[in-house]
Parts: sequence; C-alpha cells; structure tokens
Amino acid sequence: MKTNIRSKQKEYISKIEQLYSEIEKWIEQKSFVAQKGEVEINEEVPGRYKAPALSIQDQEGEQIAELRPVGAWIIGAEGRVDIVGLLDRNSLVYMKPGGPHISISVTVAQEKTRKQQSKPLFKGVEQAGWYWIESKRRGRACLLTEQLFLDLLSEVSDYGV
Repeated sequence: MKTNIRSKQKEYISKIEQLYSEIEKWIEQKSFVAQKGEVEINEEVPGRYKAPALSIQDQEGEQIAELRPVGAWIIGAEGRVDIVGLLDRNSLVYMKPGGPHISISVTVAQEKTRKQQSKPLFKGVEQAGWYWIESKRRGRACLLTEQLFLDLLSEVSDYGV
C-alpha cells in the first residue's frame, strides 16, 4: 500500500515538473522570469510531502502569478495545480484520456431490470495532459496550450501578456 502511495506522489511531482518545464519555455518568449520553489502539501492519504512551486515574475522581479500544487488525490483527476494571481485563481487538473466518468444505475422495481450508464464528466479530454475546466456546468475541459496558459495568466493577474 505504501509503495502505491509513494509511486502516485512521485508520478504527480513528475507531471508537475513537466508542466513547469513547458511553462518556462512559454514565458521565456514573453521575457518573464520563472523562479522555482517548494511548498508543503498535506493530503489525507499520504500526509505531508514537498512539491515544486513556480513563481512567474516580470523583468523587474515583480511577481505576476504563482503556480501552486494542490495535490495528487483529487476527485476526478490525477492531480491539481492552481495558478494564483492578485486578482483570481484558476485550477489546472491532470487527466487521462477520456477523463473521469460518471456511472448511473437505474433499477426498475416492477421489471426488476437494472440499467447502467457511464458517461464522461467532461467533454474534450482526448489525451493525457493538464486541462483547464472551462465550464463545470457544461462539462468542458480544455487541454492546456501556450495561448490558453497566457490567457489564464493574464486573467489571474491582470498583467497584459
């Protein structure tokens, strides 16, 4: 059991590091600076552990936003990282192809039949990766791209990207 927990933690941290590596390439083109750090996460299953954080700053060293890992044990996802700015916060979740599914079972007493349905919770999760949930009500997930990240960065910070 402990091996599975440690394995999931390592996998989550590896996914975060890959995300940050991609983001560092994107922001470099905009002349922003990435400052790596570390935060402590406290989750019910594994307890306390350290995970990488990333601060995004302008040329003068003014912080624009910070990427903060939230955890690997997230309902409906394989992990979560928040983009936090002065104005707002957006969440990125890591999902596998197809994303999470919701199962519905209906039992009709008179007929004693049971119908079971499974449908994806979010539309648009076609590959493994980091997603931003555009609309929870509509169930839309958008794969994180450079342009989407820059839009989210601008939204949380009101910094013209």
